Amino acid sequence: MARMARAAALVVAALLFALLSCEKAPVTTLARSHQVRIVDMKFEPDSLTVHPGDTVIWTNEDMVAHTVVGGPLQSGSIAGGQTYQWTAKEPADIPYVCTLHPMMSASVTVRR
Repeated sequence: MARMARAAALVVAALLFALLSCEKAPVTTLARSHQVRIVDMKFEPDSLTVHPGDTVIWTNEDMVAHTVVGGPLQSGSIAGGQTYQWTAKEPADIPYVCTLHPMMSASVTVRR
């Protein structure tokens, strides 16, 4: 009987050691893709929340060129029918505008 108790105690000690010595695995989430339409001289949606690793794709559905500029967003000219994409890196609030049509504004919020 003492032998079984000692064996059980060793098993419990080994399990405890194994659990305590394990490093916590980082929690990961799958990256997502988000769409922003540039249509009728506005960004739709005009406010978007994403997470690090997510990609945002702006699609220009207007006949005229537009830009997406603010902080890390630096699209250059996006012709009608073309796209611009950006992948979020770290938490931030990023307001942006079309520099060709400054009345067009929107924002992307990156949250963990």
